[in-house]
Amino acid sequence: MAKNMKKGGLTQKQVGGIVAGAGVFLLGGIVWAATSGVLTFGGTINRSGEVDLDIINQSCAVGVDAADCSVSVSADKNNLTFEVELEKPGATQDITFCVENVGTLGATLANMSVPSITGGTGVNITMPTNLNGVTLLPGETTCTTMSTISVEWDAAETSDTTTVEFTATINYAQASN
Repeated sequence: MAKNMKKGGLTQKQVGGIVAGAGVFLLGGIVWAATSGVLTFGGTINRSGEVDLDIINQSCAVGVDAADCSVSVSADKNNLTFEVELEKPGATQDITFCVENVGTLGATLANMSVPSITGGTGVNITMPTNLNGVTLLPGETTCTTMSTISVEWDAAETSDTTTVEFTATINYAQASN
């Protein structure tokens, strides 16, 4: 019947050609727009899983004029608690550790904070900066470069010994990638 259509009508072959041509034109336009930056895609991606970092491999390094050092990790493994006995002004003690992503999502470390310090007038604590902004995927660690917290007693102090106790906390959030 298509061959015998009235004047002005389209055959099935012609309609098929028009549809195919329009499809090719539309597809070409989308590819051009996407590759030229004219077309952008936006929206929100919802991920499910767990963001969980643990402090691991914590230890007291060899100190200078430090009599005693102990370090422990909290049950949630996000906090390190230290107790350091410094024998004389100018004494130093380093504490080393690394961080592992034990969650199912990537996490980015923001920083470490020390909410409270007990004892030790004139004691300075230097927090590691090598963790700031580091993103860890599930299973990754920072153990290739150990992080160090340094405790130093000001040499101008006059006491014989001092004991310092403090807790350091890792702060992190879900990675954006």
